[in-house]
Amino acid sequence: MSSRRQAQRQRDLAESTPMVRAIREVARQLHIALLALKNSQPISSEAILGCADTLLHLLEQQRQQFFYALACLGSEPQWVQHSINVAGKLGDLMLAEPDLASQARAAVVAALLHDMGKAMLLSESLHSLEGKLNDEQRERLRDHVEVLLDRLAPLDWIDEAMRHDIIGCINERLDGSGYPHGYHADSLSDVARMAAVVDVLDAMMRPRGDRPAKTAIEAYRYLYNRPERFDKGWVTRYVQRHGFYPIGSLVRYSHGYLAWVMELDGVGQPSRVRVVRNTSRSELAMNHILTRVDFGQLGQLDKLVRPESYQLTPF
Repeated sequence: MSSRRQAQRQRDLAESTPMVRAIREVARQLHIALLALKNSQPISSEAILGCADTLLHLLEQQRQQFFYALACLGSEPQWVQHSINVAGKLGDLMLAEPDLASQARAAVVAALLHDMGKAMLLSESLHSLEGKLNDEQRERLRDHVEVLLDRLAPLDWIDEAMRHDIIGCINERLDGSGYPHGYHADSLSDVARMAAVVDVLDAMMRPRGDRPAKTAIEAYRYLYNRPERFDKGWVTRYVQRHGFYPIGSLVRYSHGYLAWVMELDGVGQPSRVRVVRNTSRSELAMNHILTRVDFGQLGQLDKLVRPESYQLTPF
């Protein structure tokens, strides 16, 4: 079997799992919601609330498998991947906080919608969100928050506090350098600070037209070294939940093997991986799921690597 056919077969197998199918249905509902917004039609509250319930159910049922499934959305537009990942990871943080757990559903709803304003702004002058933007396009894109809030204003089923804290404030920064209002720390709630951390970390770990993706450790370091802009407490809490080798990241072992992290142990080390390539043997394509008992043949865990450097995507 050719490597191309093998890769396609692996993707087909991955997409046949119930969890990935369920998350792809959430993606489908986001496309439908965007179409409704573009046509000045109301979004289905039943559909979006159902999406939030689906994500929270999967998260509570099989947390680690859920995060790996989130990494298997490569065929979706970046804004869809980003929205679902932010929703899932924000929901995970909130469920872990006793004072915030009861608000997790409302937060996930807002997070699923938070980036739609960018897609609504697509036009002849701004025809893609994934290419390199010029200064004028970048400035125009900053209007996406107010464009979306204006369109969502009539919808009373979106929690008002989460609409403000997540949709309205996810792009604000503690030092007032964010947008659209330039709020400072004393105007930003715990949820808004948490959402900003989750949003920026996910965005930085995705490639963009003007820069490559950062590894998780590089993204953590970027935020942690900027406490004037990002809440260090929530950065630390995020790292505690996801570790330095997050599920869905690509790691390299000393014998040349590349593997996707599928599960972590209690101290954040990979305990289950999908080995996909042996770079020491002409970059031989592979597809083997291994647990810790078999890790000896891979060598020592070396480092996180950028998937695009090897033209690899999770499956």
